[in-house]
Amino acid sequence: MKKILIFLSAVSLTVTGASSVIACKKTKEKQHEKRTKEKVLMPVVEKLILTNLTLVQPPNSVKNKRSINFEKEFNFYNGFKKPIINFDKIKSKIISFFKDNYSNDYFITDNGLYFLKNKNNKLIKIKNINSSNIWYINFDSKNNMYFSMYSVSLGSSGGDIYMLKHNETTAQKINGINERIFNINIDNNNNVYFDSNNGLYILKSGETNAILNKDIKKYGFYKKTLGFDEENNLYFTTLNNTYVLKNNENEPNKIDNLNDEVTSLFINKNKVYFATVNGAYFLKQGETTVTKINGIEFLNKNNKVNYFLFDKKYIYIGCLYKTYILDYNYKIIKLLPNSHCYIYNNNGKIYFGTGRGIYKFNPNTMKYQKIKIKNINNLYDSDDEIMDIYYINDNIYFKEYTRQSINFYKINSNDLAEKIDNLDKILIQ
Repeated sequence: MKKILIFLSAVSLTVTGASSVIACKKTKEKQHEKRTKEKVLMPVVEKLILTNLTLVQPPNSVKNKRSINFEKEFNFYNGFKKPIINFDKIKSKIISFFKDNYSNDYFITDNGLYFLKNKNNKLIKIKNINSSNIWYINFDSKNNMYFSMYSVSLGSSGGDIYMLKHNETTAQKINGINERIFNINIDNNNNVYFDSNNGLYILKSGETNAILNKDIKKYGFYKKTLGFDEENNLYFTTLNNTYVLKNNENEPNKIDNLNDEVTSLFINKNKVYFATVNGAYFLKQGETTVTKINGIEFLNKNNKVNYFLFDKKYIYIGCLYKTYILDYNYKIIKLLPNSHCYIYNNNGKIYFGTGRGIYKFNPNTMKYQKIKIKNINNLYDSDDEIMDIYYINDNIYFKEYTRQSINFYKINSNDLAEKIDNLDKILIQ
């Protein structure tokens, strides 16, 4: 699976991805070998799983959507097993932080990017990067980092693209592109794809000059790259249609019978699944006409498919108003409350985050229950939105969003949620 970058913050943050990280928005597996074929949103159980499931971006990109203003008084260094030697070297605000494929830590500050070298726990400034305007980041299978900067000048927007090679501390500028980037995707051969208003730029593995794909541009306004299937075929959307560009070909093929806006793509057992604003579809390997999954109801134009989840027996489709459980003949066998995020635990139970609390589901008994929140000596049902769910060291944590605040909880062995002070100190360890 592809390794996905993690951004952590004290407030709501959009994270998109799949691997040991599975996404949810209101939205470790070390990879030392060659990138394996991508399988998106398969149930995985790791010591650290971050869940965020409105995949409006392809499954291998992360967006630094807003400045978080992480102040030093959060005492990041206290979360590490040993202190950072020169933490005071950062004289400015920490905006956010993330990890690479080898769980090395990076800090985005308002004067640039810092790398924490695990060998001696020393912060190192990344050369050539002197602002916090890092927007999208992704890592290839060799742990090389690709990231886009964002800038606005005289009413126009743009930004440089950089590559930071594994174990190096000087970022190298990518030539051939200087405009606002909306996504960074990497295929199974470590080729890098940059989405922009001008079209799709492609950077071949090992090169430093990105090329605009003019063949794709003529098919209309390029919206975004959805992702890659197991054969390394590229799926993308324009303003009006969805296409597949097969591996080693130049001309894309239009996907027929898919007229709704596609928000995300999922791969399972040689089939491609499309989440749209008006239905759920699948495409068999080698075909160009999708099949709509019957019975997925949409009550209004604001409904949409949030995610697909696959296990050995069932397909789970999370939507705004319901969560559907289907067998692999696409027969609906169970309905659950709406959900936009989920997590597995080691016992095979699934926790679903919804707009009205968090639910636990047992696939073996097909029964579910709402998790109650412990408040002093009282128990009550949460009717607030669950923003994120985390599985860390065999424990389930979640963030609850109310109109007044964001609250952090841990689910204990009795399936009761107890409030905790600061989830970020747990996440950073």
